[in-house]
Amino acid sequence: MRKLIYTLLVVSFIFTACKKEEDEVVTPTLVNGCTDANANNYNSSATNDDGSCTYDIVSGCMDSIAFNYNLLAIEDDGSCDYRVTGGKWTQFSESIDVTVIVWADENQTQFIDSMSISEYESDTDSMSIQQLKFFIDGNVKTYDTQATVNNEGTWTEYQEGTLSHSITIIDALDGEQIIFNVDNVNEEELYLNQDLDEFEYESEDDVWVQYSGKQYFSFERDKNGLKSDREN
Repeated sequence: MRKLIYTLLVVSFIFTACKKEEDEVVTPTLVNGCTDANANNYNSSATNDDGSCTYDIVSGCMDSIAFNYNLLAIEDDGSCDYRVTGGKWTQFSESIDVTVIVWADENQTQFIDSMSISEYESDTDSMSIQQLKFFIDGNVKTYDTQATVNNEGTWTEYQEGTLSHSITIIDALDGEQIIFNVDNVNEEELYLNQDLDEFEYESEDDVWVQYSGKQYFSFERDKNGLKSDREN
């Protein structure tokens, strides 16, 4: 009998102890702090983000068409550097200032006549280039007003940022080399000029004609023009 009572007491004690363990709720320790691993003050022990995270402010150029665009920048510092790449260029004017001298012979000993010509053109359909795009891989293409490619080649830039800044374009079909002097390039506009220095025979009039002067080309930038700088 005593043994039975003892056994019942032991079982009752064990049952009560287990019941207490089941009823107990363990509350985790709350650690406030910054839980963002990218923050300067990240706390690996924090279990509750208290909004105290701090971050480095990355300053830089935030314009995607700029040469020095910084994808990580969250504050524009005004450092954007605009070059010929980025968007497409649409020609809005063209002009020419040239002196024409007519000779009777190739050795230029028999002068006939001379004249100066200055012309300005703002009709898009009458312009030499119409649309122009420089690709960052070194290719260049010109387009008509319907964005159809009419010429393509390669381009090389020299002395960028100086008074001698120039761009050389080599035609992909005939290898003709054309050198443009860069007067100015900025976020919105591009100004080029080309030296004219030719001496040729005009068979119809049996004379030799010398041309010397400059031709000027003005463009405005379309930031979203003709896909990206890496695509055709």
